[in-house]
Amino acid sequence: MLDAGCVLDGWQPDAPGHYCPRCGMTIGRGERADTDCVRCRKLPIAWRRLTRLGTYGAPIDNAILGMKFTRQWAYAAWFGRQLAQALPESAAPIIVTHVPLHWTRRCRRGFDQAELIAESLAKARGWPARPLLRKQKRTPPQSRFSPSERAAHARHAFAARRGDLSGHTVLLVDDVKTTGSTLNACCRLLKKRGA
Repeated sequence: MLDAGCVLDGWQPDAPGHYCPRCGMTIGRGERADTDCVRCRKLPIAWRRLTRLGTYGAPIDNAILGMKFTRQWAYAAWFGRQLAQALPESAAPIIVTHVPLHWTRRCRRGFDQAELIAESLAKARGWPARPLLRKQKRTPPQSRFSPSERAAHARHAFAARRGDLSGHTVLLVDDVKTTGSTLNACCRLLKKRGA
């Protein structure tokens, strides 16, 4: 079994003060992490808070690519445990969910990496993990498209499963956040269910 800790030896998750807790972008010199950064003040962000482990670059990018494309599933469990340590404590009832793959991509890949990360996080913190969303429309890989094209693809790609989420805090897990279009679309659906 892969020991992700050895592969990422020396790497440390980003401290909360190094990135904006609203949009997740790295804080610039002279900026404070406890106020909205200048990049996201006017952005329509549907989530309350973002926790990130790091920017998409070495060695994280290699771990994500290995997990997604070469079946190195141990990275998913490792990422989940890292998130469990990075998240603040909460008194509200928590449900952990994930941004799902379309069923055709999941069948081809054999697993959903965001689901594996979410399950690992939930297990580490003793929270329930539930599939609250489904991807109803197959979209091309988002990495090839502009921010406006990504937003258009995500807008109708997901649907919320039935159920009332009133009174619950939902932690939505994904492996990579670039523009936030997918997270925005998913968060809006969860909020409509009461999250």
